[in-house]
Amino acid sequence: MSILSFWILSAILLLFTVPVTSNASRHFKSPLAMGEMPFKIKRASSVPISVVIDTGVNSNPDCTFSHSHLLFTPVSLILLLNIFMKEGIPMAQSSHVLHEIHPVFNTDSRILILGSFPSVKSRESQFFYGHPRNRFWDLLATLTGEPLPAGIEEKKSLLLAHHIAVWDVIASCDIEGSSDSSIHNVVPNDLSEILQTASIRQIFTNGGTAYRLYKKYCFPQTQQKAICLPSTSPANAAWSKKRLLTKWNQICPYLE
Repeated sequence: MSILSFWILSAILLLFTVPVTSNASRHFKSPLAMGEMPFKIKRASSVPISVVIDTGVNSNPDCTFSHSHLLFTPVSLILLLNIFMKEGIPMAQSSHVLHEIHPVFNTDSRILILGSFPSVKSRESQFFYGHPRNRFWDLLATLTGEPLPAGIEEKKSLLLAHHIAVWDVIASCDIEGSSDSSIHNVVPNDLSEILQTASIRQIFTNGGTAYRLYKKYCFPQTQQKAICLPSTSPANAAWSKKRLLTKWNQICPYLE
């Protein structure tokens, strides 16, 4: 969530969230309705947590709210998050990121495996599927009968030896960390160089996001249908390696 989205959501919830307890719900009057400042925020580092938030509710003698009740309302949680932001605790922000990893392919490549966009770990390592818990390289090693590749050169050798080309759908986009769900403002990669150089018999996508992006941005130019394979990302924890292999074995006829 971007900071702007967070503040908008906070404002909406502050206006429409009414704390509910058995004693207070009949007597609670919104501080906004009473024309008062609804919240007085103090630095959490200088006061006990029980008095960090004062909604003005306790100024109403008919209200039996306690601070302990208040701390667990959605409103108070939002306020605490706002305080943390002011204290410098970072929240995820989207930024426009360029894809800087070159595709791997040669004239003998028969299949093209496309991801969506490199994760933070992949961007740091400057190669595909760099997260240590991503199952991509483990799956390929199993399917090809090769040892698990360690470095970038070993990974390139594994791909090229078995006629596999690898790249991603997106050339640049706005993204929060490694979150595929946050991707927007997409600029797609131009796949024409790979398709004109190699005799690509089949395009596969690593995960549903890559598949949807390929259909939207790349298929109109390539006119080659892609097969969607389940994501090897650690975020796809519901798929074990054994289960992934039952789908990823579709690439095997092209590897020899």
